[in-house]
Amino acid sequence: MLRPSTRIFTSLVAGALLAVAPLGVVAPTPALAADTRPCVSLTEFGQVTKGMTKLRVHSIFDTSGRTLFANHGQVGNEGREYVVCGRPRSGGSYVQLQFDNYRWGGGPMRLSIKRLHLS
Repeated sequence: MLRPSTRIFTSLVAGALLAVAPLGVVAPTPALAADTRPCVSLTEFGQVTKGMTKLRVHSIFDTSGRTLFANHGQVGNEGREYVVCGRPRSGGSYVQLQFDNYRWGGGPMRLSIKRLHLS
């Protein structure tokens, strides 16, 4: 048998759910609907800004691209290239980013240069 306080709480929750049901509450979009293509859209390119960590950029792009060069150590830099969504790679459309950590005195690699090449 439920305690009186538990029954009151259960009744309140049920009443609240019934009250909002006619309002057409929309469920959040499932994660599967997110853009997870292994390419960079123009929107994604616009979302990244100088100073973001490489990990953050790759989470926005949904890809780590390919390494063009890498000079690692206590301070270093790295160039990466990414495919542009909906554009033929052979046509010369790509995104190039450079990350470094010497502008910030070490630590994680951060975006320092970003370029979009469309053909």
